Amino acid sequence: MIGVDGAGSVDFKKETFGTRFEIAYNIPDNSRVSEVPAEHQADLTRNNFIQAVIGVDHTLQKKVYGTVLYLNMMYIHAQNTTDRNYNPGALTLEGLPNFTPFDRNLVLYVEDRITPELKVSNAFLGSFENIDGVNSTSVSYSFTDNFKSSVGFDWFLGRQTGFYGQYSDNSRYTLNVSYTF
Repeated sequence: MIGVDGAGSVDFKKETFGTRFEIAYNIPDNSRVSEVPAEHQADLTRNNFIQAVIGVDHTLQKKVYGTVLYLNMMYIHAQNTTDRNYNPGALTLEGLPNFTPFDRNLVLYVEDRITPELKVSNAFLGSFENIDGVNSTSVSYSFTDNFKSSVGFDWFLGRQTGFYGQYSDNSRYTLNVSYTF
């Protein structure tokens, strides 16, 4: 992998916005693919690809309903630069979604710290390519620095052929209690 990244900030109307970018050219190691039988080589060969991420985040200076609100937005883009693994071989399973997990995605994250202990957050990751996504909402409470709990809901939606849409029947509630030491 060869890549560059950067981060900075932009001031706009007395507000500061954090900015960042990453771009990487990934070259998978296909050197041992020739060691397997020919009928399996197409399943093991991987494409070179470019992945890019741009993002902006901001913490509102004024409290919203008496709380601190943090916003984060990112765009993720992945693009194959070769077509090595588009000829599937004998091990291909029929009927399963054919997708790139991070193709052209938008990530929106909102965090509301109601008190230092209580936080409400919502994260959405949606794919422009597959017209699907996942929305994850949670409420977390820190009893101490070590003892925390949260309750949440993960909602998978969209086309059944997409990375997230294939799980649309598996939306779930979550409960987490953790103690770290």
